[in-house]
Amino acid sequence: MTVPTVEESPLKSAGFFSRLFFCWLGDIFSKGYRRRLEPEDMYKVLEEDSALRVGQRLNREWGQELACRHGDGKPSLARAIARCFKSSILQHSLIISIEEIAKVVQPVFLGQLLSFFDVPSGIPVAHAYLYATGVCACTVMQALMHHPAFFLAYRIGMRVRVACSSLIYRKVLRLGSEGLSQSSTGQIVNMLSNDVQRFEQAFIFPDFLWIGPLQTVAILSLLWHEVGPSCLAGLVFVLLLIPIQSYLGKRLSALRSEIALKTDKRVNLMHEVISGMRAVKLNTWEKLFCDQVQDIRGNEIKDIKTSSAYRAFNAALFYCSAKIVMFLTFLTFSLIGGGITTRKVFVAVSYFDVLRLSLTWYIPLAVQFGSEAVASARRIQEFLLIEEDDPIVTVTYPVSDLCEECVTLQNVCAAWKKMASLLLAISGELPIVTGKAHRLGSLAFASKEAWIFPGTVRDNIVFGAEFHPERYRKIIASCGLAKDIRRLSEGDMTLVGDKGATLSGGQKARINLARCICGFLAEKTRVITTHQLQYIKAADLVIVMKEGQVSAVGSYEELQAANIDLVAVMPGKEEVKAATNQPSHRDKDVGLFTAFKSGDSDKKEKEEERKAGSVTLQVYLDFFRSGCGLVRGVFLILLIILPQVPYILCDWWLSYWAETQLSNSVTLYNTTSNISGTHNTTINNIPAVSVPSTSFLPIYVGLVGALGMLSAVRALLFFNVAVTSAERMHNSMLMSILQAPMVFFDSNPVGRILNRFSKDIGIMDELLPQAFFDYLQLILIVVSALLVSAVVNPWVLIPTVPITAAFFLTRHYYLQTSRDVKRLEATARSPVFSHVSTTLCGLSTLRVMKRQDSFLEQFHHCLDHHSSGWFLFISCARWFQIRLDWLCAAFVATVAFAAVLASGSVSGGLVGLSLTQAIMLMGVFQWVVKQSAEVENQMTSVERVVSYTHLEKEPPQILHPRPPSNWPSQGRIQLDNVTMRYGSKLTPTLNNVSVIISPGEKIGIVGRTGAGKTSLIMSLFRLVESDGTVMIDGYVTTEVGLNDLRSRMTVIPQDPVLFRGSLRQNLDPFSKHSDTELWAALEEVQLKQVVEKLPEGLETGLIEFGANFSLGQRQLLCLGRAILKKSRIVVLDEATANVDPQTDGLILRMIEKRFADCTVLTIAHRLHSIIDCNKVMVLQDGGIVEFDEPSVLLCREGSVFRNMVGDSAQFILRMRQVLQERRRSKTPGPGHKLRNNTMTPVGD
Repeated sequence: MTVPTVEESPLKSAGFFSRLFFCWLGDIFSKGYRRRLEPEDMYKVLEEDSALRVGQRLNREWGQELACRHGDGKPSLARAIARCFKSSILQHSLIISIEEIAKVVQPVFLGQLLSFFDVPSGIPVAHAYLYATGVCACTVMQALMHHPAFFLAYRIGMRVRVACSSLIYRKVLRLGSEGLSQSSTGQIVNMLSNDVQRFEQAFIFPDFLWIGPLQTVAILSLLWHEVGPSCLAGLVFVLLLIPIQSYLGKRLSALRSEIALKTDKRVNLMHEVISGMRAVKLNTWEKLFCDQVQDIRGNEIKDIKTSSAYRAFNAALFYCSAKIVMFLTFLTFSLIGGGITTRKVFVAVSYFDVLRLSLTWYIPLAVQFGSEAVASARRIQEFLLIEEDDPIVTVTYPVSDLCEECVTLQNVCAAWKKMASLLLAISGELPIVTGKAHRLGSLAFASKEAWIFPGTVRDNIVFGAEFHPERYRKIIASCGLAKDIRRLSEGDMTLVGDKGATLSGGQKARINLARCICGFLAEKTRVITTHQLQYIKAADLVIVMKEGQVSAVGSYEELQAANIDLVAVMPGKEEVKAATNQPSHRDKDVGLFTAFKSGDSDKKEKEEERKAGSVTLQVYLDFFRSGCGLVRGVFLILLIILPQVPYILCDWWLSYWAETQLSNSVTLYNTTSNISGTHNTTINNIPAVSVPSTSFLPIYVGLVGALGMLSAVRALLFFNVAVTSAERMHNSMLMSILQAPMVFFDSNPVGRILNRFSKDIGIMDELLPQAFFDYLQLILIVVSALLVSAVVNPWVLIPTVPITAAFFLTRHYYLQTSRDVKRLEATARSPVFSHVSTTLCGLSTLRVMKRQDSFLEQFHHCLDHHSSGWFLFISCARWFQIRLDWLCAAFVATVAFAAVLASGSVSGGLVGLSLTQAIMLMGVFQWVVKQSAEVENQMTSVERVVSYTHLEKEPPQILHPRPPSNWPSQGRIQLDNVTMRYGSKLTPTLNNVSVIISPGEKIGIVGRTGAGKTSLIMSLFRLVESDGTVMIDGYVTTEVGLNDLRSRMTVIPQDPVLFRGSLRQNLDPFSKHSDTELWAALEEVQLKQVVEKLPEGLETGLIEFGANFSLGQRQLLCLGRAILKKSRIVVLDEATANVDPQTDGLILRMIEKRFADCTVLTIAHRLHSIIDCNKVMVLQDGGIVEFDEPSVLLCREGSVFRNMVGDSAQFILRMRQVLQERRRSKTPGPGHKLRNNTMTPVGD
């Protein structure tokens, strides 16, 4: 991943006031308002926030925790995190404490100010101005403390997230084969996307766990002074909410852990499906995997809906709690004969608002976020505690001793199924059970399966080493890469994409080799594991392995002198002999199961799409339409509004109730209620008259009960609709992905697609419903507050209108930048996952070649790039919110001082109502605007998912009329003027190809890289649509549905594709065959005994990509699957390219035996595999240049096929000998009817 060059952050040089008020963001807001922001507009992450720094700090603390293993202690990641960031956590505690003190002190000033309006008050006007100043000063102090505190909390969470991500990646780099089998790519991706995200909010509210109790004691004493024991009624209800909220928090934490496990399983399956999408399409497994993913998703959604129900109940309870608290408090106060005054009412309202917010909101959130963070830390900790393999001992000798052994293995015993166990033991990648292994010096490693990581061609070759141009040019030439690089438009600076998506198989293999040699090997010790015996004559020492043991050691001549038949070591002698001494056709061509392109070889990886501007209304409509139909949608809208009726009526009825308690002689200055559900009655020097409450209580109870019931139903329905939307949009995206053409997967990295299925779906599942519902509830509260205020005092609307206008203007200015920053942050996440996926694929290579530090540095760059976007996003949010609070503070100051100025014409009740409304609106309205921005930012995830539901689709799976069930019954293939290109503006990879392949013929297809071999097969399977006509048994393939077309043919791939699941599921994905048939297939491919030895037999579980079986065994399982399918047309996509001669011979014999009556197309890698074909098709530059029997082509002067083989008469004679031996030993089948030619050696 190439990280864009960005500027230093202005925060680095910002002054105190610029930091306090976030003025340093002025430049980015100016840019964002004028144009769309680009990655280059972001700032460098600060040194103290860099992944390198925080990762090293946490790694050091975690190392100390691991040291506890030697004692009685147990390692704790949470404890390591607390020690690592304790200074920042303490700083946050101090700032939040000052803010909460200001909240407690403010009602004291408010009470004194309201006492000024009593008649007579006895309070001088000067004192009233001081009390008004105190109210305003507390408001200002809250604004000054609140935003730095929240900013610091989010920053701590970001640091912890980055540090834990670094820790996880460090662990990945150290995991051996045994450790990797205990985890999966999906689990690791889920930890890096969802688990570490829980830390981002974990540090906002934990201080309220100790502030809340202290605050309760202080407020209780002050309330007792105001309303006496009546305050206990409201306080008891508030305290009862704490255990309820704690229970909800614990249940949510437990559900989060269960959901995470199911998300792991889903994401891991999606990773396998996306990585093996070519196999999925060729085998028509789309519906199979769609059903599997949806089954897992269904179980996941059940838990998410349960979690959402808890969240809905919590939201409804918080919404109603203010009304219930006020009702209980003033009902009790009235019943015991208390006299209601302005001071008592509004001071109690203020204190209960503070107390309710702390005890029923902040503390439950602290428990919820804390529990989720602890659960995530526990999951990460379990991963970090997976046992690691002991590294091989690398010995450094003096130069004088370099003639000694470079590699020493003494009585080594290791357990693994793969063929290259000896090489893995030497490299230190195979756990050694007994014995010792020593190695002299450094090691370079080229794996059998070429590993290419995203970057340029040069990056993949140099691999983090120092670049020496002259040596680099020689390596390019020696590995045969010069021609390849000349074909790329950007040369060796061409981006190769995820897993080398823009390269052919041969190009990837040559780059893999060039990375390994890093120079010339004449003076180096070279250890090669090979199945191609023609190369062993050049070896100084040959080690013969048989059944996991060394059966012979010596030079080739010594082994021959000792009468050791190397061919006899492996069954399948004919095939081995045919392979020996042949000039191998090793221009390893692109296969169906590796990325194509010849005409598009220099295509760069497609940049991830980013929308511009605001999230459109259509996205919102798509979201809600997915969750409910028209009738349910109308009912939801009504239900959202309906609870506001009893919400307002509760205030009105309480006001009316209080009025009737006054005597006819009482002058009522004002009777109303505020948004918190209080009854505000200002009585100037007049005693209250107690009136029996029996006539009022039933109606009030009914209103409160209706409010609670409607609020609960509203919350439950809304959360259900939101989660249902997420479920259906996930399924729509899944279907769209499975129906997308292969070009989509070749131009989009796996991590980018997984980001949608992990991070974006996670936001839609859990974060978006909560944020959206909060926004709707709060906006309704604001509307209700404005209505009540307007009824009581219409003058309140005068300052409200400009404040509201300023809010929305500020919001508009903010969102112009915030949206782009959020989208940049979202796209910056994908490279993190892609880098991890790439690392896991090439873990052995980078570890053996000691490039862990280089890849860790690249991972830190990816993290820093994402942190840059996230840090900018939370900074912009604070910039926005602090300005809203200052506008509200100005509004509070205006109301307070204007009231003192007009003290002669305004009552205390109106002043109290106006001030409490202003203070309340300051918090609520600011939260409304904040939540509206949060909703829009989170809706970008919906937008990203929606964009993946409208991908270009392949042609229909089913077309009517469908071909007969036995089609194709013969296997005749005809191509007429077929032209194919991978893009409308690209050079054709097939150019007017016409050919007829008769039923039952065996066709070998050969050609250099880019000749069009794979393009021919892709046209046949319609992986890429082509011009011209392709007919199979008289049916034009474009008139046949893809499901019928692809399911009636069989592909045996070069890279065998198996999926996590049972052996039975991989052999028989659609459960069409009996156990007897499955065992018979296994017996035919000589795997029956292997499977019988497994404890669970056919139910044996395969790990990711079937890695617990060797490459040869995986290939044989694919052959067994093909045998069970019984297709009339079989395609071998270099099926024997990566296997040993024994497996090679077995596969060829099985094909000859089981597919004798079938039409077989073989893309050749080893030329001996096609000498028994009826014909050889030679492709060059997208056209067929030769098509005849191999014997004819070998005898033809100037033949391209003959030039491929070479001028070795010995090799040609050997091929004729093998062919004649096969003819004598086998009864000719239908595929041999054209074998009448006589081969004449060249030169005779």
